[in-house]
Parts: sequence; C-alpha cells; structure tokens
Amino acid sequence: MFRISSSVTSDLRSALSSFTSSRISRFIALATLLWEQIIFARCAMLISQGYPRTTLAVVVDLRKHCGAPFTAPDCLGNFVLSAKPTWPLPIVSSFRFPRIVNAQHLAPFAQCISHSLQSIDRAWVTNRLAYIASSAPPLIDTHELTFSNGPDLYITSWEHMGADCEWDIPGTGSAKPTALRRAAWVSEGGIVVLPRQQDGDAPYEVLVSLAEEDMMRLQKGMQDGGWLTDESSKAFKARL
Repeated sequence: MFRISSSVTSDLRSALSSFTSSRISRFIALATLLWEQIIFARCAMLISQGYPRTTLAVVVDLRKHCGAPFTAPDCLGNFVLSAKPTWPLPIVSSFRFPRIVNAQHLAPFAQCISHSLQSIDRAWVTNRLAYIASSAPPLIDTHELTFSNGPDLYITSWEHMGADCEWDIPGTGSAKPTALRRAAWVSEGGIVVLPRQQDGDAPYEVLVSLAEEDMMRLQKGMQDGGWLTDESSKAFKARL
C-alpha cells in the first residue's frame, strides 16, 4: 500500500493538466504515475516474453451514461465496464539512465488514459454490452487482457465508498472510520484506490498487487525517482 499525500496528488494533477491542455482528475494523475512506474518495473520481463504492449483497464461506473433506472438511490450492485488505454512497450535499447520522470514525461500517459475515458458514452456502452452478450457463453469485459504476470493491469477507485459515513459501531470511539481496508488482496496486476475522507487533506491510499520481484523493482524505481520518502519503516509518502 502506498500513501500519497493530497498536496502531491493535486500538484501532479495541475501539472499534467497544463502539459496536456486538458482537465486531468486526481484519479487520472494517480493512475498515470502508477501505470508508468509499473511499466518500467516490468518492462524487461514483458519484452523478454514477447509482449508488444500493455493495457490499463480502468473501471468505469456506467450509471451516469445510462440514466434511469440505474441512477435511482435503491439501485445497488456493480454496473461497470472498463476503458482500455494501451501503451507500446519500448525496446530495451531505449532505456536511459538516470531516468527523469516528471509531469512532462508522464503527460502522454495521462493523455492516453483521458482520451480512453472520454470515448465512453451511451453508444459505446450499448455496443460493448451487445458484443459481450452476443457470445455463448457471454464474455467478460476484460477477456482479451492478461493480468497474472502478464502485460496488463486494472485500476478501480473506491475513494467515495464509505469513509465519510457514520457507521455507529459500538466501542470505536468515533462515528466515522479513520480508515477502510480490504480483508484480502490476491489479484496480481490490480490497483485499488481505497476509500478516503473528503474533508481535510487525507492522503490517497493505493493498493498495488504485483509479483514480489516486480513489486521490489516498482518500490525501488519510485524511490530512486524521488517519488517516495521513507518517513518510517512502514509508510511512504509520495512527492512530486
């Protein structure tokens, strides 16, 4: 789990918006940073296995695109598909050291994610659902992607799920939780933005699940690139 400060996320969003001349959300800023860093951490291994590209499946809530009855307060359950921005893997000879990873370097990745999300409208949803349902048995939305030790990743945000709700749990001493956690996380290639309190400057907490060697390279790459500071032996704080 990486803890990324609210101020760093905001600064990165602003810088990416400036370089791309488009509105970049905090979520896209987080997704951009992690996607680029993970690509680099896994790149040599993926190239050695013959993968030409990597795709980031970005989970999208379809309710706002489809309207009633899916937007009704009593309509519960997942109603999602994934945007699928794709990036070509560089050849090994293109690696340059030391790496300079800043907002200008990350901007093309942010633009790629943003364009993929902007392409989703009601027509896109209708066509995609029809394609999935037309197969026998019906396909899953990410059937063409390879996650486990493959080139692809997926990311979803739980940022607005419950951190500001009053749970009224006896003995907790507070009506609102200070943090929400998953009970377990075993999906290699997955990224989850955990629930976050909206008031104040609560950090963004992001779970990343990779094979151990890839995770070690990811952590080292982010440290070497100046994105992380070791505040204690247990926590990291990202910086721009």
